[in-house]
Amino acid sequence: CSSDLKGQVAPFLLDPQWFKSTKKIKSLQKYVLSVSDGRCEIITSLPSGATLTQRLADGNTFDIYAGLKFGSQIVSAIRALPDRYINPVNLTTDHLWITDSGEGILLFEPSLQAARSSEEYTNCLIPSESATSYLPPEAHLENQVVHESSLVFSLGCLLYRLVTGKEAYSSLVLRGYQSVFQAGYSVPAELVEAIENQTSGNMVFRVLAYALAPNPASRFQSLEQFEAAWKHVESHINEEKRVKARKTQPEKSEASKDTCPEELDSISDRQKSDSEDDSKIFVVYSETNDKD
Repeated sequence: CSSDLKGQVAPFLLDPQWFKSTKKIKSLQKYVLSVSDGRCEIITSLPSGATLTQRLADGNTFDIYAGLKFGSQIVSAIRALPDRYINPVNLTTDHLWITDSGEGILLFEPSLQAARSSEEYTNCLIPSESATSYLPPEAHLENQVVHESSLVFSLGCLLYRLVTGKEAYSSLVLRGYQSVFQAGYSVPAELVEAIENQTSGNMVFRVLAYALAPNPASRFQSLEQFEAAWKHVESHINEEKRVKARKTQPEKSEASKDTCPEELDSISDRQKSDSEDDSKIFVVYSETNDKD
């Protein structure tokens, strides 16, 4: 079976140890080997849901909290793939599966061979949009090395699209860049405002601003750096949400606290007596344990 698929699929998909190590990572698409009638296949199944492309087309919107959660899930999934198997071309709205229960799953193409026509996508991801709006400037230049910061840029584009419904940079490939420093970008207003306002700026957009910097040297240089910043913001904003929720919880009025129906007085007295007996039993039990 392995020999039939070797050279056709990502090597780690034939490694039982990799399957075992990623079993608990729910945000990564799962594949399994199947042998039937002498035919070896790699198959996958997904929970009920749709791609982000479909969700946005249906008019769905996602708030900052959803964006933070999905961002963490995507990074966790990418890091589980050997040698950062995902590249900038594979981070578009087609590659994020959002389940009906609101969880994110990163989809990735298992085949090493690109399909030449739509008919060949029977077991592969079917792209519905161009990846050019998710590619960093350096990816459009000849002989330009694509580093991990390029992947961070593409991830930033995906997350920006998720939380705003808009593309961060809509026509990168059409500008014919001569240099990665060419001032051809129209930086999203949310990112500019977040940086200008410094510590008082929107924390999510501040992180995305450093992920989406046109100059590679100005971005997060690794997924680990991006993940650390993203999780810090996620923790901070979720804590703010919990504090706000506690403050808005209605308190019992003094009248309701003092109300004790007359018919419950005798029961209340018995409960008080029982509590006193229980406390005595507890003390005796504790002392007995000490002696043992």
